[in-house]
Amino acid sequence: RCIPNIIVTAPMNEKELRDLIFGYRSARIVLAGVSLGIFDALDLQQPKRAEAIAAHCGTQLRATRALLDGLAAIEVLEKRDGGYCNSAAAEHTLTSHGERSRRNLLLHDLWHWNLWGRLEASLRSGNPVADRSGDPFFSNPEVLRDFFPNLARAMEQTSREESELLA
Repeated sequence: RCIPNIIVTAPMNEKELRDLIFGYRSARIVLAGVSLGIFDALDLQQPKRAEAIAAHCGTQLRATRALLDGLAAIEVLEKRDGGYCNSAAAEHTLTSHGERSRRNLLLHDLWHWNLWGRLEASLRSGNPVADRSGDPFFSNPEVLRDFFPNLARAMEQTSREESELLA
């Protein structure tokens, strides 16, 4: 309910708290799908089999099938006719060609994943977590080559709606 200039919300219930705490699991499999090119390998209408996706993405078949089934379980993908399709939301936001793509922004966040994993150590020591030594993403030459061009596209994706409203 609203009181003038004050928004009052109900406290979070236990289910909402659990969903928040364990939401990283679903987020992480979506980020894996973005990073591996799963969503770009699929489309909205024509189902593709796990074998074709694994071959396209250069991933192991059993692991690819598990990821695809996980993405279908959280309704990011649709499983039909023995294959997989992007959901409408995935097609529009997780593919490089989606009309509201956030792929570059998600890749940028993925590349910061390991920094968030060191949050407790930083809070205990007071030292920043920005040290990238030993970070598997930043020891990868492809990530380093793509980091700044991807950052520019991510910032464009972040500000797209605001800039349209401003214009």
